Amino acid sequence: MTIKQYAGIVCNEKFLEIDTGSYSGWVTDDPLGEDIYLSPLADFKTIGESLLKAFAKSRDVSISEEDRQALIDGRVSDEWIDKKYPEISLFSPVACAARYKEWLERSMKEYEYKTKTALLKNMQHVSVENDGEFITFSSSWHLTTDSWGDPDGKTPSVEMKIPSTSSIVCNRKLSRQRRRFYA
Repeated sequence: MTIKQYAGIVCNEKFLEIDTGSYSGWVTDDPLGEDIYLSPLADFKTIGESLLKAFAKSRDVSISEEDRQALIDGRVSDEWIDKKYPEISLFSPVACAARYKEWLERSMKEYEYKTKTALLKNMQHVSVENDGEFITFSSSWHLTTDSWGDPDGKTPSVEMKIPSTSSIVCNRKLSRQRRRFYA
């Protein structure tokens, strides 16, 4: 059985970031994974190599269905989860919120954004999943302060699948989308 690998890509006019995602009922960024910052105009080979690095650190962290639901419902403390499942702390809602806040602050400082709104304006997010057969890219746009979706509220996110054995090549469709995004 092939273990799925996950990554996330966010980009705006100043940077493109690729980070490792790990799974335990839902996918979240993994603080033990890769966190790679690139130019938004990085070539496809560099992006592809960075994506492979992020995939290599992706994990499937097992947790019982009962404990997963207790975590989602907030019926157990972070301390209890940390003790029973040391690796699962990365899925704690508190830990996820803290990492998101740290990411916002770090990105604002590094790229000289004065506000969270300025950082997130025009930001695109792409979820990437490798199931061993296909790599699936699903995109969404930043809409409001903490909301992601499609720009007009009607168009579904763009989804593209390529065979996981594909070489890293420049795809015309992606090139057109990138030029439109940065125009």
